[in-house]
Formats: sequence, structure tokens, C-alpha cells
Amino acid sequence: MTRTRTRAAAVIAAGLAACALACGCAAPAAVQRSQRLQLDAMVQYQGEMAAYHEKVKTQLAADKRRELDAALAASLAQSAGADGRLDAAAAMEKVRKRLALEDEFRASLARLDGQFSQRQAAIGRAIELARGTLDLLAD
Repeated sequence: MTRTRTRAAAVIAAGLAACALACGCAAPAAVQRSQRLQLDAMVQYQGEMAAYHEKVKTQLAADKRRELDAALAASLAQSAGADGRLDAAAAMEKVRKRLALEDEFRASLARLDGQFSQRQAAIGRAIELARGTLDLLAD
């Protein structure tokens, strides 16, 4: 469920609860059940997305390290002389470039983590709103 839909549904449920409370009526059990199901779905979604994010991030990092290591090995092999020896300065420069590429990749992952954290925080706010609505409905 998108953030806008989640927020809209929670606001509608809160509005219904407020109307029912203002009229002195208890909230219908169906509204409470619906709100509970929505809350449970949001909590489950938040957890599943966190697990998926970690899994994908770990796999991407492992794949990138393998790719960079293979590229470095190929570059070093290509630079080797006929006797298989490498110039130490050239080899160190290639390793430095590989490390710089890995640092760039890590920075990209950090940006993705930041974006993911913002989405998780928005879901967390929707969950808190839904919990508050359930508390209103229960009173």
C-alpha cells in the first residue's frame, strides 16, 4: 500500500472514529477489525521490506566485490611482463583505483540506505497513526 493510501485510510478511519465518539457511539467492530488488519499489514510490510533490503544490499556488495576483484586480476595480468613480473608502482595504482571504485559503490549504497530509511520512517509514522486510531476506536 502506498504511503498516500495508507495515510488516507488512517485519516478516514480516525475521522469515522471521531464522529462515532462525538455522537456518543462506540465504534463498530468492523471498523476496528479493518483498522487492525491494516495495521498488521503495514507492520508486516515494514518488516519484509527491511529483510529484503538487507538481502539485496548484501548480494549487491558481494557481486560488486567479485566484479572489482576480477577486473583487478585481469588488469594486473595484462600489465605483467613476459616473465610475469609487475611494476610495483603500477600494481599499487591499480589496487588504489579498485579501492576507489569500491568506495564509490559504498557511497551509492549509503545513499540507497538513506532513501530506504526515509521510506521506513514514513511507514513507521503510518503505523503509529494507525495505532493511535485503534486506541481511539477502543475507547
